[in-house]
Amino acid sequence: MNTSKRLLVAIMSLAAMGASSAMAADLGGSYKDAPSYVKEYGPGWMIRGRILGVIPDEETSNWRLDGSNIDNLGPDASIDNSIVPELDFTYFFNKNLAVEVIAGVTPHTIDGKGLLANTEVGDVWLLPPTVLLQYHFDMGNGIKPYIGAGVNYTVFFSEDAGSSDYSNLKIDNAFGFAAQAGVDIHLEGKWFMNVDVKKIWMDTELSVNSANYG
Repeated sequence: MNTSKRLLVAIMSLAAMGASSAMAADLGGSYKDAPSYVKEYGPGWMIRGRILGVIPDEETSNWRLDGSNIDNLGPDASIDNSIVPELDFTYFFNKNLAVEVIAGVTPHTIDGKGLLANTEVGDVWLLPPTVLLQYHFDMGNGIKPYIGAGVNYTVFFSEDAGSSDYSNLKIDNAFGFAAQAGVDIHLEGKWFMNVDVKKIWMDTELSVNSANYG
């Protein structure tokens, strides 16, 4: 009879998030009605609604079985992609400097690889609030590319072991660094189109009980 054993793994996740959307901006202040409104982006708020693709690029290491390192046995895991709606708020301090806050939740399935191949380890939801400081460039004609950098805190919740082979799935919340690049393109009035790519570097730990080792 197999005995349930506890597997631990540190997962280094480089999550690349691409998004595109139409967005509405209501910046307020004197810039709102000025002829140079699109180019100047005075102090105020911009709100974006995005369709967000979350593409984890996971790297697993430091597997342990009851305290013993089992890297040489070849267990591994993968996390699937997810596409969800996302909302972010950007506050412009002036026409170039802004801070962005993003919010959204994404569902993911964790599958086994290596010795864990053809098994579903479990399902989990992520809440990855991220704050980024941005610099916006003015290219003229209503085109404003930007770059940003900041911090992320990812909350894992609703963990659910995927089959009778696994139980007690748990993933620790974690801080990470974030970087982004994007562009706002003016359409008309207060409406813009946006394309944005973000990457989050995050290190967390997953633990699960498995009946496959005993």
